[in-house]
Amino acid sequence: MGDGELATQLSNPPAAIGSIDLGRTAVPLQWFGMITVGNMPRFMPPFGNALTATERWNVTYYALSLSQGANDLQPARALFETRCAECHGPEGAGDSAQPGTARVPLRDLRQPQALVERSAQDLFTLIGEGSSQGMPALGTTLSDDERWSLVSYVRSLSYAPGSAVAIGTALAGSETPAATLPEGISAVAEVSGQVLNGTTQQPMANLPISLRRFEGTQELDPLAGLTDSQGRFRFEGVEFSPQRAVIIEADYLGVSYFSEVAQAQAGESTLELNATLYDTTRDATGISVDRLHLFLEPVAGQGVVRVGALALLSNSDSHALVAAGTGEGTLFFDLPKAAVNLQMQEGELGGRYLQTETGFADTLAVVPGQGSHQVVFSFDIPYTRSAKLEFPVRYPVSGEIIVVPDGMHVESEALQESGARQIEGVAYRTYSGGALAAGQTLSLTLSGKPAAASNTAGAEGNELISAAVVLGGVLIGAGLWGWWRSRRDDETGADDEAGPQEERERLLQSLADLDDDNQAGRVKESEYITRRAALKERLMELEDGEMP
Repeated sequence: MGDGELATQLSNPPAAIGSIDLGRTAVPLQWFGMITVGNMPRFMPPFGNALTATERWNVTYYALSLSQGANDLQPARALFETRCAECHGPEGAGDSAQPGTARVPLRDLRQPQALVERSAQDLFTLIGEGSSQGMPALGTTLSDDERWSLVSYVRSLSYAPGSAVAIGTALAGSETPAATLPEGISAVAEVSGQVLNGTTQQPMANLPISLRRFEGTQELDPLAGLTDSQGRFRFEGVEFSPQRAVIIEADYLGVSYFSEVAQAQAGESTLELNATLYDTTRDATGISVDRLHLFLEPVAGQGVVRVGALALLSNSDSHALVAAGTGEGTLFFDLPKAAVNLQMQEGELGGRYLQTETGFADTLAVVPGQGSHQVVFSFDIPYTRSAKLEFPVRYPVSGEIIVVPDGMHVESEALQESGARQIEGVAYRTYSGGALAAGQTLSLTLSGKPAAASNTAGAEGNELISAAVVLGGVLIGAGLWGWWRSRRDDETGADDEAGPQEERERLLQSLADLDDDNQAGRVKESEYITRRAALKERLMELEDGEMP
């Protein structure tokens, strides 16, 4: 109880490890770690060199037993056989579940490593509330004393003095080799987390969710689950290879929401993933355009200028913006009257996008957040020696960035020239503009013709950027430049002469930029997984093609 003979000599009193409250919240693995490395702020020395791993685990469980007292486990065993053995087996081996009752393989509760990362309170809560993997909630049918007795009995199944030798190396100090994992599997982890309603800030109880799994570019069968009363979920025994990643998906009010993409590294046994979803609205007053990027370039021999556009949008509302009905638009974009050959980066007209009398509409929901949504598209306008572009805006725009090849000029009262940049060895001029109110029109006149392409560095430096272009300190997202270049190259065949080394450099830069975009929230998680897998696959193809 922290009242040893030396306790009065310490400036920080030792913890009362025999108290019930402390014992119930203690995590065995954390106590083992403290015994190993010590806790110097409380003057506890490390015992990692003085004691073997088995001895440290014996000390850990003896310390935990001080808060339990001398419990008679026979009634708890009878309770386990009545309420738990049907699935977990009479000895806790996890081998008696009927087909379809458990969504993932059950743990062998006899294994010493089975419960070392869970406190008694964790187990008490699990027994009371159940889990999304099919474990029923027993909180309404068992008393608190019965649940605590089950906790003690279940803990006793997985530990006996001297059994620490069976705890795997991933649990900090054992002797079991990592080779016991299935071939090709680097980690087996529990994936858990919480789903919250970002509008009400309340947990989403009893919500069906899906754990989507990706092996490179291939999607594996998803695992189904259900959140508990606190919006929490748990998927046990999820296997990971070095190429496998997972993501939580939850559908709410017709909108799909995703967690971050995550991967358990070798030796990791837990993975936390959280997801936030929102109530919906049809009121678009919270929508604004953070940046409108326009990339203008003549198409050789066609008498047109191609305008590539990226609109990076935010939703300041606490609700997700959705369409008024099926087959209707969420966001609306007007185009110049002379615009033709409308193309979309993602989706197509008649699918995600709908043609309108003045332009097009996007049908996807717009979730709350800064830069939470982007639309990338292009269109052509007639061009001889000059062209006037009038681009109406439906939503407030914070600023614009216009990019044209060197040799061409932009005139507009709303824009000012902001310098030249080198993009993949070609010089471009940039222009920037200020805020536009909803309903205003961005008007500009384009003239001139591109100068000859040059590989010399410009005044601002020469950067090889393929997945994103940094212009004036603002990042044009991964979509616009890569997609723009691919459209241009399809028509001109410009990449036919690119060597493997040049392509490798572009792919590596694309991967780095895509990771940055994902970390900053500029790209959707599902899109991030697909793009990254495709880039890595192409990079591996290049490497294999050069091997002797």
